[in-house]
Amino acid sequence: GGPGCSQKYNCDGANAGPTPTGYITEPPTTYYPTFNPTSKEEPTKNPTRDPTPKPTPGPTSKAIPTPIPPTEPNVTRRPTKSPSKFTLPPVVTTAIDATSVTAVLSDGFENGLSGGFPWHTSPDLPWTTYASDKTEGSYSARSHPVGPGENSDLHVAIKSTHGGVLYFDFKTDVKMPFSGCYINIDGESKKGYTFPKPDWIEMSLPIPEGDRVVMFRAWAPNLGKPDADSGVSGTIGLDNVSYMPNLFEGFESGKVEWDAAQFTGDGSWTFDWTNAHEGKVALKSPENLQAGQFKTMKLEVTIPRRGGDLTFWYFSSVWMPKDKFIFKINDSTVLDVNKVETEWKEFKRSLSPGTHTLSWIYEKESTGSGGHPGEGAVLIDDIKINGKS
Repeated sequence: GGPGCSQKYNCDGANAGPTPTGYITEPPTTYYPTFNPTSKEEPTKNPTRDPTPKPTPGPTSKAIPTPIPPTEPNVTRRPTKSPSKFTLPPVVTTAIDATSVTAVLSDGFENGLSGGFPWHTSPDLPWTTYASDKTEGSYSARSHPVGPGENSDLHVAIKSTHGGVLYFDFKTDVKMPFSGCYINIDGESKKGYTFPKPDWIEMSLPIPEGDRVVMFRAWAPNLGKPDADSGVSGTIGLDNVSYMPNLFEGFESGKVEWDAAQFTGDGSWTFDWTNAHEGKVALKSPENLQAGQFKTMKLEVTIPRRGGDLTFWYFSSVWMPKDKFIFKINDSTVLDVNKVETEWKEFKRSLSPGTHTLSWIYEKESTGSGGHPGEGAVLIDDIKINGKS
C-alpha cells in the first residue's frame, strides 16, 4: 500500500483486480425511478396454497348508535412538526426485494460490486473490491481514500415487509481530525468511528420495515491540507455481508404467504375465521383424521451468524386421549400437546446459526381396536422468526 496505510491498502485505488465467481446468494431486486413506500394490499380470502378456507358467518348484530364524544376544553395546541422525508440518493436505482424472502441473503464481493447485492457507490470516489485484506473468500470491498472535504460512499437499498437484520464485517482505518466514517439508515447515523481498528469488527444493524437505504461512508472534514501525516489510509472496509428478513405468518390474507412451506400427510389444513390469536384468521389442522393418519406443515429456514428466535401461538382442542399436536425442530420433538387448552398458548425457542427444519404435526394414533375418528384439531397463528442483532 501507499505510505501511512495501516491497513496495507493500495491508497491510490489501484490493484482492485478481477473478480472471480464466489459464494454469493443473489437476492431478488426491485427497480424504481422513485422511492415509494411499501404498499399494503387488501387481503384476499382465496387461498392459493394447500389450506382450504372455511369461513364461518357470524351472528347478525344489531346496529349500535355512534356515541357522542365529550366536548373538549378550549385549549391552545402547539403545531406538530412533520418528520423530514429522506431523499433517495441519485445513484441508488435498485433495491433488494425481501418482501417474499424466507432465506438469508449474502454477498462477499466475490463477483465485485454488481454480482450479488445491488450496491451503488460514489461515481467520483468509488468503492472497489480489494484482495489483500478480507475475512472470507478472495475479496472485500474498500472505500476510496478521501482528502479534505471529500467522502466515499457505498449504498444498498432494502425493501421488506417486516424489517430484518443486516450482518457484516467492518474495518476502519480513519483517524480524526484527518478522516472518519459512519453508517447511516435513511440519512440517520447509526454507528461511527473516529479512530483506526487493526482487526475486522463483526457487526449487525437492525433494518426497519419498508423501503430503506443503508450507507457506509468514509469522509474527511474540510480543514485544509494537514500539516502532519495522519498515519492512516483514510479508508474503510466491508466484507461477508448478509441480510435476514424478519419472518412473520399471520394467515390474514387467507393463504400461506411462505412459498417455502410444504404440506404432507392426510387431509388438508384449513383456515378458521372464528378463533384467532390476533387478527381474524388462524391455521387449523385437518378434521376427521382416521386412526394412524397425520398432517404436517414443514418449513426449512436458515438462521444467521448470531442465531435467531422463534415464536408461535397455538390453541389445542385435541381429541383425547390419542390425538397429539407435535412441533419438531430438525426431527427432535420440542413440543408435545395431548390435552385440550382453554386459551391460546405461546411457544418460544432460540435457534442456533445454520439451517433448521420446522415441523408442525397433528396426528391421530392407532389403537388396538383399530383406532377412532374424531374432530380434534389445533389452531396455529402468528409465527415469527427473527435473527438476533
